[in-house]
Amino acid sequence: MPDIVEYNGRKKEGKLLLKNASFMTKKAFKYLVRGTGEFAGVIIDIKHVLEESSGKRKTVAVVLRPDGKLDEENLTVFDKRMNDFKPVYYELGNIFVLTGRPSRDDDKNIMQWLPPEEAKPISALKEELRSLEIAYNEIAQHAEEADHARMLYEMQVRHARTLQMSLERQLKAMSSRLVTVEGEIELLRAKMQSRHNAVMAMKEQMNEMAQALMKMSRYEGMEIFELTKQVLGNVEELITIISSQEPEEIKRYEEKLGILAAEIKTIKDNIIESKKTIPKEKPEIPKKETVAEVA
Repeated sequence: MPDIVEYNGRKKEGKLLLKNASFMTKKAFKYLVRGTGEFAGVIIDIKHVLEESSGKRKTVAVVLRPDGKLDEENLTVFDKRMNDFKPVYYELGNIFVLTGRPSRDDDKNIMQWLPPEEAKPISALKEELRSLEIAYNEIAQHAEEADHARMLYEMQVRHARTLQMSLERQLKAMSSRLVTVEGEIELLRAKMQSRHNAVMAMKEQMNEMAQALMKMSRYEGMEIFELTKQVLGNVEELITIISSQEPEEIKRYEEKLGILAAEIKTIKDNIIESKKTIPKEKPEIPKKETVAEVA
């Protein structure tokens, strides 16, 4: 940028400040600045004073305060562990003195300062800690998502198992009913067989009676034969009615048995389907890359 630009006279004033800085360096004047950013004044002299109570020397700055008053401020504090004074200031560019005191008489809240060669590793460590914090937050979020997926999976398993147990109870009840009906059918079949045997015996007796009557009719005439036929016809009709009742009753039970068998098959099919709803494997959770520990 061309030098002819004066910036409303500020360039001239800047040159004056550069001269002042050069003058301060030659005459050992320094600006006193606190760690809080406060401008504390101009140091016009630095001296080493013997403290009578400890017998040790301390560094004292003679400061011209911003209000124009002249005052002294300790640039060191007494360390009981070392039994000596230690500095709480750091010089910057031969013009600035950075003090750890937040105020002129505060010896308790001293701010600690490190030179750049010592502060650089700490700064790198802070950056590493920050990256670890970000990685930790990602892992924590991933763990929360995994826990949510696990809860959903467990809910599905509990629901499927509850449904399966309910269907198994229904199947057990139906199976019990089936056994009962099958027993009743067997009793009916036995009863039918008994009656069938009785009917067959009755038929055999009727045949014998018929034979006897037919023999008699040959000697007694046709009227007795017609009467015999009529009696035999009535008996056969009665036997037919008796014989036809049992199969109808068994048929009703067999139909009932068929309905029960169909219900049991439906329940079995439902149990098979319910087992399919149980997840065989837990939901796969994507693995996160682990962060290497700081050595």
